[in-house]
Amino acid sequence: AGPAALEASGGRRRESALRTLRYFIFGAFVNAPMFIAYYHLQDTVVDGLLESAGGRLLAKLAFDQLVWTPFCYLPTFFGGMAALEGAGWRGATREAREKGWGLTGVLKANWKFWIPVLTVSYTVPREFRILFNNTMALFWTVYLSTVQSRKEGVAKG
Repeated sequence: AGPAALEASGGRRRESALRTLRYFIFGAFVNAPMFIAYYHLQDTVVDGLLESAGGRLLAKLAFDQLVWTPFCYLPTFFGGMAALEGAGWRGATREAREKGWGLTGVLKANWKFWIPVLTVSYTVPREFRILFNNTMALFWTVYLSTVQSRKEGVAKG
């Protein structure tokens, strides 16, 4: 078991390092710029249209959780990570569709985590919002990493 176990352990370490590198690449070059632009646009549009703080909060939460997350962010995350793993166009679109598009188990888990987080986040001063959200996202990423690493799709419902 000695050499085989060492080889298997080294393979796991290498895969773990590659996986970490893929998350870094996605986070730095896709996720961060996408969310900076998204929150800026969201604040500009919603804050410009609605005067009530409660109305702004509900509008931002509704758009984020019913449009942005199920039809933009989650498909981009799962498809992007599959592409970084070398899945090709078909594999990446399949991954995006099965795990990220629409009403998935991931979206339902997202609602349980992000609705309370964003309710607080939208009351935090803008200059601290990204920092607050990124701190919370560390926990969420552990969940997404677990789902993303599964080879089978996540059941709807």
